Amino acid sequence: MEVYRQDDGQLPFLRESVDPDRFLKGPPPTGIWIVFTEPMFFEKRSRLRESMTTQWNYPAMLWHKSYNESNGYAGSARHEGAIVVDTSWFHFLIKQLKPRGLPTKTWYYYVYEWYEMSFYIYTIPNGATVMFCMDTPPQFEKELLHTLNTRNKLVPEHKLAFLQSTVLGQLLKMYDHSVWTIRDVVRDLEKERDLSGATRQKHLDFAQMHDLARHIIHTCEIIAVACDNITELLAGHGVDNGRRCQCLPNTTDTGKVACSHNDMASSLGLLRNLGRRAEALNARLRNEINLGFNLVVQHDSASMKTIAVVTLAFLPATFVSTVFSMSFFSMSFNDDNGKEEWNVSNKFWIYWVLAVPLTILTLLCWTYGQRAGGLEVMPNFRTRQGKA
Repeated sequence: MEVYRQDDGQLPFLRESVDPDRFLKGPPPTGIWIVFTEPMFFEKRSRLRESMTTQWNYPAMLWHKSYNESNGYAGSARHEGAIVVDTSWFHFLIKQLKPRGLPTKTWYYYVYEWYEMSFYIYTIPNGATVMFCMDTPPQFEKELLHTLNTRNKLVPEHKLAFLQSTVLGQLLKMYDHSVWTIRDVVRDLEKERDLSGATRQKHLDFAQMHDLARHIIHTCEIIAVACDNITELLAGHGVDNGRRCQCLPNTTDTGKVACSHNDMASSLGLLRNLGRRAEALNARLRNEINLGFNLVVQHDSASMKTIAVVTLAFLPATFVSTVFSMSFFSMSFNDDNGKEEWNVSNKFWIYWVLAVPLTILTLLCWTYGQRAGGLEVMPNFRTRQGKA
């Protein structure tokens, strides 16, 4: 567990050496604290889970397996008592393909990684504020602290919304990277074919393409859930459904002010746009799969057509030979030398006179039928085009 502290709005956040058991016995009196925990930190320590529930108002239901394995959740609460405490909890998932998303020699399908991050904010108005970041990757920790330490102004009054907005800003970067990595993979698939589709046909791999589709479907799902989470967080501040932000002064001015609530709303809008891009990528991949399938069917159809034409070429000659039911070749003994010899009938020309014209006539009839069918389609196409 890593803990960072900021006192009286003074930058930067400094790392504190703390004992987890002592730190979780009760909230500190002042300051802003950020706690990063490694994966399974609380799951392995039942005593610390109990401290979080009793001393930090952490909802006990969040320890349940159904919440840990969910694709996201969010909520907020105010605890009235001797001390008023505001709390907020939210859980986000991100699926990240490896750079370029290309399969490796050791693993046939696309290599990916899940980020399952949970956050809990505990704040006392005019008192301490503590944010727990659970199961976050190291890069997230580094960039979050960098963002907080490079601010050119102090932490605003609404610390809960400020921390929520800051976390969402970092998550938005991760979602953006996830979607654009998938976009690069889909674009590479599109560029592998030329206009005729001939190049693409040689190395189609439907198993890999469907594996990529599975990742895109997951991404669409978790982005949609993330949008719902942010909407729920905004509702906790009373600024959803068009209601005015509480940071806006009580005037007739309808403009927006620069505050954390509006930053969260902006993140929500951008995340929705990323969701639409993910849906578009899913449609583009389906288009490539359909094209690939049609190319394979077209190739198989051409092969069958070749076999049919070859069969058709031999059919007339076979028919003539059957009709005449005669042998043009025979074995006989030569009276002069007593040897067996192979003889060809002097009527063999009759076979060629009938077989060759019939073969040519059959192929001409087939060719004419193909062209006539194409000519019938063109007037109908032009008629439909004119009506359109």
